[in-house]
Amino acid sequence: MFGLFGTNDNQSVGLDIGSSHIKCVGLKNNKSKNPRVFAVGVVPTPHGAISDGTLIDSKALKIAITNTFEEAKIKIRDQNVVVGLKGLNLLFKRVIIPFQEGPELTEQILLEAQQQIDSDLQDWIVDYQILTERDEQGQIAVLIVAGRRAPIEDIHRMLIDIGTRPVVFDCDLLAVANIHELCYRDVRENALVLDIGNDSTKVMLKDAAGVPTLVRSISIGGSHLTESLSRSLSIDLQRGEALKVSGSQSGSLLQDPNIAGIATRHIDELLAELNQTLDFYTGGATGEAANKVDSIFLSGGAATTAGLAHALSQGLRAKVEFIDPFRALDVPARIHIPDDVQAHVFATSIGLALRSNGDKPA
Repeated sequence: MFGLFGTNDNQSVGLDIGSSHIKCVGLKNNKSKNPRVFAVGVVPTPHGAISDGTLIDSKALKIAITNTFEEAKIKIRDQNVVVGLKGLNLLFKRVIIPFQEGPELTEQILLEAQQQIDSDLQDWIVDYQILTERDEQGQIAVLIVAGRRAPIEDIHRMLIDIGTRPVVFDCDLLAVANIHELCYRDVRENALVLDIGNDSTKVMLKDAAGVPTLVRSISIGGSHLTESLSRSLSIDLQRGEALKVSGSQSGSLLQDPNIAGIATRHIDELLAELNQTLDFYTGGATGEAANKVDSIFLSGGAATTAGLAHALSQGLRAKVEFIDPFRALDVPARIHIPDDVQAHVFATSIGLALRSNGDKPA
């Protein structure tokens, strides 16, 4: 078993290596106060340097990560780094199993993980977190997380090469759930946390006690709309991406008759996949999926797609809010958060940096 979930040190940098941008946030832990931000940085990811969590161009990515640290004014040498994992190289599954202790529990977890993995378990790094206490039937809920070993080791070597000290690898969705818990700890309701990235949408449904009851990944993200615009309008992907971003910022994405239908179909597809996921969780009962959600919390670069928040609110009959990951942090006046980057984009990197609070030893 390998510590995907946490470490314990005074400060660390959460590093979110996305396919469109690299984000880093440094936090210092203070037991008597909120965590203190000491650095923020974001730079574009070199095109094609990483795909679905797999390194493609290590040299270009090293330069970009180094530039991110320089922009944040962080000393890169021996800096504790918590790294987010994502894409097809990551698996997470909530299971209900009989309560056991010690080696027996570990053995049961590995058996459950093998059922979800179609390759040799030795090719994966597996960890777990117990979510609930033993119930009357002697069962517990456990979240299993598995990361493909080779891509993790590739990223680990790359970060060592540029001088950092990677101490934890964590699931990006769990990082977002972590910052949601910190920022909204007093809100006790059924919360649907959606991290909408370039390649996929990560889904976590939390009950009123804050316990995850559903964890899934949907293979629809911002690049899906970019590709649809490019294909339908016979333009290259770069122009399609620019059209998507500018149209979302101005609202014209749903007003221009030439592209409104394309954007609407993308949103409808994502909402349909989300409803199907929730229906599966509720056993397919009509109307029950929406009844399970009180609030929707959004993060990720593609979350601001024009019309998406409104469609989610209408479709699931729930209020929608963009996560503000800085609201529960101590942010000194000297810290510059780029004006052209919305706060929720940093949810993953901040959630990663919070792992330094020692929630599970590595």
